[in-house]
Amino acid sequence: MTEPVTLPGGSGEPAALAAAGTTVVCGTGKGVVLSWDVNAAVTRLGDGGGAASSVAVGDLAGRRVAASGHADGGMRLWGLPGGSLEDHRANDPVIAVTVGDRAVAVSQKYDGLRDLHSVVRLWDISTGKQIGPAITDHFQGVHGLAFGRLDGQGVLVTGDGAERVRVRRLSNGRQTHSFPTGEIGGIELLACGEVKGRPVVVSTHLDATLRVYDLKSGKRRKKWAFSDQSPDDRGATALVVGLLGDLPIAAVAHAPAGGEVIVRVWDLDRGDIVGVLGSGEGGAIRRLALAELDGRPVIAGADDDGGLRVWSLGPA
Repeated sequence: MTEPVTLPGGSGEPAALAAAGTTVVCGTGKGVVLSWDVNAAVTRLGDGGGAASSVAVGDLAGRRVAASGHADGGMRLWGLPGGSLEDHRANDPVIAVTVGDRAVAVSQKYDGLRDLHSVVRLWDISTGKQIGPAITDHFQGVHGLAFGRLDGQGVLVTGDGAERVRVRRLSNGRQTHSFPTGEIGGIELLACGEVKGRPVVVSTHLDATLRVYDLKSGKRRKKWAFSDQSPDDRGATALVVGLLGDLPIAAVAHAPAGGEVIVRVWDLDRGDIVGVLGSGEGGAIRRLALAELDGRPVIAGADDDGGLRVWSLGPA
């Protein structure tokens, strides 16, 4: 673990985290967006508007950029190491952003007291234009969301209150297929990755389980309980998936009600816990991302005291 780097004063509490290579991007509850090169200092990119709900970082048109989505509908592109590139607004709160073949934001309109289904829209962040038609089939709103790749194309993967997972192309918003999780235990979080060369979606559930589904067929491949205290330790705040060399891993931040927040790193092939991260002096780690340090994979985390730090995952 490295020594924590503290966010500049007045930035607010970390609300969203993403990483690519050595670059970590953090969005806060005050709407501030910051970047951190794990070998250098934290840079304030700017104020994106309402509270940050999601951030992303990647290469777009040959340039490294960050994206941020905000509770007031703001969707922003930022140049790295600094500078605002695009500033647009969706009709509804933005719940997720990604940078891949294009920069895409996902917004959702949902009132849990009045609506059975939410209204979800995809947006091109670079132009502010909507991608495809509005999506109205998420019962009780979106429960878990991830971006991945399937058959060479970028996809949006979402869950809902009916425990159904849907897969849509990011290029046009069209659904390719859907599948039920098939068991009790509502969907909390989703993340996309690969196991033995096959695309998968990894999920956490309200019964305190971690599951792996084949992204193309929807077949469940694995299921594990968080601990021997499951389901009493239900409550996940972050889920990231990647590779440690050839080993597929998932890092999960567990935050059970009334219990200690703990981060466990899972081997997605065997189901073994290969690492446990303590909270350290800065408090509980509730936001996670996968980054690199000196060519090796590391976990980046944001703690309750506004600190950013990384943990080594061992040799790649």
